[in-house]
Amino acid sequence: ESFVESNADNHVEKVILQGIIDAFIMEEDGIILVDYKTDRVKDGEELRNRYQKQIDLYSEALEQILGKKVRRRVLYSFSLGEEVDL
Repeated sequence: ESFVESNADNHVEKVILQGIIDAFIMEEDGIILVDYKTDRVKDGEELRNRYQKQIDLYSEALEQILGKKVRRRVLYSFSLGEEVDL
């Protein structure tokens, strides 16, 4: 679990993010976040649309916890057999 704070119009809201990050790689110049997807989709754009918010939240949580920037975010689609960059 990670806490993500958002501050809109001076209203602070704490949100509990509960999920499991499939994999991440720490490199000197930042983090590579990898999430595996088994959804049957027609193309990478469909996956991007479906998971953009989830990956944004995972990236923010990793950056807060590890103190490094996420420099690449990748969905690996088993259905398409390819990487989809976000």
